[in-house]
Amino acid sequence: PKLVVLGSERGDRGTKSFYTARYQWIDRWLVFNLADGFCANSQFGRHLLITYGCRKKIVVIPNVVDPAAIDLQPVISVREIYNWPPSSTLCCLVSRLVDYKGIDDFINFVKMCKQDIRFLIIGDGPERERLGSLVRGLSLNDRVVFMGQLNPVVPYVKNTDICVLSTRESEDCSNSILEYM
Repeated sequence: PKLVVLGSERGDRGTKSFYTARYQWIDRWLVFNLADGFCANSQFGRHLLITYGCRKKIVVIPNVVDPAAIDLQPVISVREIYNWPPSSTLCCLVSRLVDYKGIDDFINFVKMCKQDIRFLIIGDGPERERLGSLVRGLSLNDRVVFMGQLNPVVPYVKNTDICVLSTRESEDCSNSILEYM
């Protein structure tokens, strides 16, 4: 049997803070030469592959969110879990905890909020300790909760009033935004 190698494009190949120029060159040279074909999650991702020099077959398979499956998920009351007032506004951010996602910007925004808003950060990653230190340093422990990696995440998100995407750079077809909607 022949081994088939597929590459993918999700729109993050061009983000300068995520990939160094050297990494971008190695990524494009290696992946573009080894892959038999590519999958992109949007027409924009297809366009990026072509712009970056990909000459292989590209198939677009859009991100899909099944609203019926989401409707079947239960609602978990985060306010009850953390003993927050029912009248408080609940805001959540679902993300990998990596630098270019801008979660530190989100936390700094929390410090400026004067209203009774509580904040959930759902996800995990290499920035978890640094972000936790930022929350403690800004004395936001009573308003910001790191819930970690959850699966499924929908029951928690369904209970929120505001959902946030704080990525510093373009995120062309965000799964989080699709799921929030």
